[in-house]
Amino acid sequence: MLAMRLGRVLAVAMPLSLSLAALPARGEGLPCRVDDRLSESAASLLLRGEPLVGSSLLRAARAHGYDGVSVHARVALSDEAVGAWLDGLSEGAPERLDCGEARDDRQRLVLASLRAGRLVQEGRRVRGELAQGFHAPRLVIESAAGELSEMALSSAQLAAGFSLPEQAEPRRIQLLAEGRDGPRPVAELSYGREQREPAPALGPKTRPHEELLALVKSHRRGARVGALRDNRLLTQSAQRHAARICELGKLAHRVEGEDPELRLRREHVVARGVGEALARAESVDAAWRALLESPAHRMAVSRRDFTDVGLGQSSDAKGQVCLVVLLASWPRRLP
Repeated sequence: MLAMRLGRVLAVAMPLSLSLAALPARGEGLPCRVDDRLSESAASLLLRGEPLVGSSLLRAARAHGYDGVSVHARVALSDEAVGAWLDGLSEGAPERLDCGEARDDRQRLVLASLRAGRLVQEGRRVRGELAQGFHAPRLVIESAAGELSEMALSSAQLAAGFSLPEQAEPRRIQLLAEGRDGPRPVAELSYGREQREPAPALGPKTRPHEELLALVKSHRRGARVGALRDNRLLTQSAQRHAARICELGKLAHRVEGEDPELRLRREHVVARGVGEALARAESVDAAWRALLESPAHRMAVSRRDFTDVGLGQSSDAKGQVCLVVLLASWPRRLP
């Protein structure tokens, strides 16, 4: 969900009523690292009766200061069912598995998150770490005014920590890193109390190409950057990749060793620069919102040097929609 070759910490006290209706549990015996913030998030979700979809899960986790970038949920009573689900989530994944749970008088809710990195704020300093197999960290910082900037770090610099400029008023800091499937966000700090608004309507599973293109054009116009040409070759490539990642059940820029640039070269297309943004959600509208809510992805879609765009969308067996926005600078087809 990032451009290729680009070339909070918030502690919220649980309401007193929460302990009367839904209790965070210790998660003893689960095959994961128990994180109290996820347990508190699970209790909040049970109390509020919110839908257990990706956007609601992540919003609840952010409200309790969790810095992971994706959250999964499972309602189950038996340890066996929960254990099998957690094993399935972590199978073959290099990331650490965090989890938390809560119970009320009707059900048990378990939240889980695969963690490839983390960010911690200590006063005006921020430090972080990456899981084994991840490297090339960089930060995307979103200001309170919505402006985006990028900072490259070494792993040693990330671990040692860095100071925020005195004048900086960040809204979010997102940590990105390179893994086997390409670059992606691995942790995020959000600042300031966010409004707990109801989740927006999911919208249709898919939209006609022209409607998706209109969303991209509207965003670029609002960002005061040039319009993109609708490129048929990029759309064909983006559509193939959307179907592929939905089939695999994971978001990845790099599949079988091929990143977006190599995929295009195999399809006889070259460009001065190539970028890509990916999202997977309950609908294509939710996937588009997820892209714009991620500082790194919004930065990719807003880059001034891209001239052309291709859009792909596909659905998987679980009803999730995979969205691919493929961007390029002056692409051309090879003879």
